[in-house]
Amino acid sequence: MNEVEQRAFATIEALLLQMVEHQEQKVAAFARRLRPRLTADDLKNPHDFDELNDPDFNYEDGHLAGLHAAVSALRRAVRDHHETHAGGPNDSQR
Repeated sequence: MNEVEQRAFATIEALLLQMVEHQEQKVAAFARRLRPRLTADDLKNPHDFDELNDPDFNYEDGHLAGLHAAVSALRRAVRDHHETHAGGPNDSQR
């Protein structure tokens, strides 16, 4: 992977991680409006709380899950690219 590609992937990952952080804060705030005093551990298991069986909460939590999946997919793509192109004589030119 050339330097431009590396910078592009790093930029995309940084933006996705910012989006994840924003969405995590949004989901936590929404959940605490539905059930005050929830802890971070409580939010890992929202199905344990009947108040969080809310369509709007599930919508926001679904966006968070999608962002996590996007970060994982990006990291997998970068790793796979490295593994596929590692060690070749022209690797620095790819």
